[in-house]
Amino acid sequence: MADKLYFSRDTKLYVELTSNAGVHQGVWEVPVLDGFSFSQATNQTEIGLNEMESTAGISRRGRRLFTDSLAPAEWSFSTYIRPTLKGSNHHLVDEVLWAAMAGADLHGSSPGTESSDYDRNSGDKVGDSNARVFDVSTGGMNFKESNRSTLPKITLYFVFETDAAEPMVYKLSNAIVNECSVDFDIDGIATANWSGSAKEVTDMKSAGQVNVQAGTTISSATTGDVYLDSNNDLAFGIATAASTRKAAYTTGVTSTSNFIRNRLTQLEVRGQNPDVMEGKRVAITDITTAATGVVTTGTAHGLSVGDKIKLSSVAGLSNASAWNTTLFVKTAPSTTTFTASTTDGGTALAGTGTHTADSGVVDTGIYTFTLTGGNLTISNNVTYLVPEEIGTINKPIEGVTGSRAIGGNFTCYLVFDDTGADGSNTGASADFFADLVNPTKGLTKVVNDFNVTFKVGGTTASTPRVNFNFPQVHIDVPSHNIEDIISLETNFGAYTNDFDTVDEFNMTVFGVSA
Repeated sequence: MADKLYFSRDTKLYVELTSNAGVHQGVWEVPVLDGFSFSQATNQTEIGLNEMESTAGISRRGRRLFTDSLAPAEWSFSTYIRPTLKGSNHHLVDEVLWAAMAGADLHGSSPGTESSDYDRNSGDKVGDSNARVFDVSTGGMNFKESNRSTLPKITLYFVFETDAAEPMVYKLSNAIVNECSVDFDIDGIATANWSGSAKEVTDMKSAGQVNVQAGTTISSATTGDVYLDSNNDLAFGIATAASTRKAAYTTGVTSTSNFIRNRLTQLEVRGQNPDVMEGKRVAITDITTAATGVVTTGTAHGLSVGDKIKLSSVAGLSNASAWNTTLFVKTAPSTTTFTASTTDGGTALAGTGTHTADSGVVDTGIYTFTLTGGNLTISNNVTYLVPEEIGTINKPIEGVTGSRAIGGNFTCYLVFDDTGADGSNTGASADFFADLVNPTKGLTKVVNDFNVTFKVGGTTASTPRVNFNFPQVHIDVPSHNIEDIISLETNFGAYTNDFDTVDEFNMTVFGVSA
């Protein structure tokens, strides 16, 4: 048989999810970009001998090499973030990777259909037992099940399809997702960069575990083998028992309408300390005299239920002192009206007496940035354990998580805007820098508290988009980047107040029909 060469351009990646109990959950085709890699090296010890010269004038010198162990396999690749609507359910082409990183090891009822939710066995749950890890009907994903020493196992299959009759398949078993990094290149397409470790790399073709068959059925199936059709463009996946096949899920893979343009990405920063980080200041035109006082603002306030705000200079009401303080948004019926309460979710504040027209302002704590670039990274800091017994070549046995690190950076133009109420803050980038470095404002907080949402793809309905939300974030003081247009650059880090839960990060997927 003639020599065969294989080209990276002919590569497809398939990902298999296995439950904590070892039950096959399904196989997904995940389109990857150029630049993917996987490798496995060996750990060696070198012993050198270097003696002084003997009486015979001989100085013995030399070395011995010993192979101690196989190093964990390392893999990395990039995928486009492609939200897709299948029926009424929201999907991503790389959703199995997000789900595994979030702690899910179940897909439907072991396994389910393509549009099944991702979950964790209720008996194994460490978070809310009623919460789905990824609810495809709402597109919501939480990471409460990722507080584990070992994350769910996936298996990666790199299929080199250069030769239809003799495809090469490399299997990376017991793989763990270590890190995902999302970059915001203003002229690019939203991309997720994945990396992690695996137990070992296996050449399945040389081991005789790759079968190419025509049609949609498998004959003489062997558990653990990979079955491909005659054109290698459909993975039948892993045969888990004789005469069975598990076709790969391909939702959104062939669509051209689900790519996200980074140019549409918006950043929303909501301060949780409006008493010092005032954000956008909006004038109040009216507060109704009623059991529930409704506040009307002169311009759109941008507030959401639960936002922490500060009111000042309210006049005329007999209970004005109850209004001129830090409050919480109870309801937001319209873009220019809201009600408030003294506690989050508490009873709405009443308006008594008569409000003096056009008195009072509300500090929303909201800052608005138009991004020119940025990055967000979620890292599990996984370490693969390898025994160190002598006299044998040790193999990796298990990957364990380290401290979770979630953060990133963003850049924006330096913008000054003095059109806010009383000519004060409008929540522009210049306001943010000034407030953050003010000794009586931002510098009074050791940890500045912001709720940050990257709206990747924008906010327009019926367009592919994903919201990455960080409920509690500390933002560094921005630095100035002196170029043709002055920019601000800063880093941020998500944190938690309760180390028993995972509340640093969540995401929502908004798919479009393929």
